[in-house]
Amino acid sequence: MLTDLRLAWWLLRGQRAAALLLMACLAIGVAARVGVGTLTGLLNQALEHEARPLLGGDLEVVSNATLSVAQRADLAGILPANTRTVATLSFVTMGAATLSESSAPRVARPLEVRAVGAGYPLYGAVTLDGARSLEVLADAPVALVQREALTQLGMQIGDTVELGAIGFLLGGVVLAEPGLGANPFALGPRVYVGLEQANATGLTARGARVRHGLLIALPAGTDGEQLAQRLKKQWQIPDDSGSGMGGRVANDVGMSVRTARDAQAAVARGFDRLADFLRLIALLSLALGAVGVASLVRGFIAGNLDALAVLRVVGAGPGRTARIVSWQVAVLGVAGGVCGAGLGTFAANALA
Repeated sequence: MLTDLRLAWWLLRGQRAAALLLMACLAIGVAARVGVGTLTGLLNQALEHEARPLLGGDLEVVSNATLSVAQRADLAGILPANTRTVATLSFVTMGAATLSESSAPRVARPLEVRAVGAGYPLYGAVTLDGARSLEVLADAPVALVQREALTQLGMQIGDTVELGAIGFLLGGVVLAEPGLGANPFALGPRVYVGLEQANATGLTARGARVRHGLLIALPAGTDGEQLAQRLKKQWQIPDDSGSGMGGRVANDVGMSVRTARDAQAAVARGFDRLADFLRLIALLSLALGAVGVASLVRGFIAGNLDALAVLRVVGAGPGRTARIVSWQVAVLGVAGGVCGAGLGTFAANALA
């Protein structure tokens, strides 16, 4: 066997270019397949680790109207002690910027307003530019906007954005925020304001399309899934509650209860669709690589016919000649596969 392996290696040395090209075809196909699988696994691990920040809490009660007195009493009776909660409001409205250098308002643009109470967010953090924390929203009509709003409205820090009956001073820019699992597709740039100031705008009056949310952070060791099922059963909320425009609840009850695992699954479905598309590309790449490998192996063997004929002349039988060619293909295949696996793993970790 060692003699056959040495002969195979000796024959390979005469066709380095063809051998390297064959290895490259294998490596590309394997790298694409391994890279997609590794990247998908890393994304799933990251989603499991970041499930709470995706939702902003362990549980979220969403409703199309404010919770009634009876529903608040139900929550107080079900939630354990030391539970933290924070209320939120979300709605879409038109906002216009008034520049500090001029009294003429600019062209209005749709904005997604997110009004938050004290203590938001329960998990994760909001990264700001120009303001220290969300505490600036509590006592004054101050707004924090995403950077896209600056471009669309021609604003800068210090200008005023008009929302309903109140003008909000632009106090900073939101660079990063948690809770993207709740409503990742917005109709306009997000604007953060205080909960009391949002109610004072007149835009949350009865009849307005407002998403009412209550984020809940449970004490350690509490089963959030079990609490969610209790609330759904008590309020007769279906398990398959969908989301409509602006994140509002699309069911007859007008309410839904989401857990951190639900938010993780919702985001994971989007990644799964992307992964399926990437797997098709990887499969196509592997198929094209196989076609290239088949053509190269055929040409590789054809280029070795004279050397194989010499081996037959000096006494090598058909079986030994076939073993030598098989060793050549096996060595190139293993080398190409290992290189492709390493390249795919490195690329997936770099992307993640």
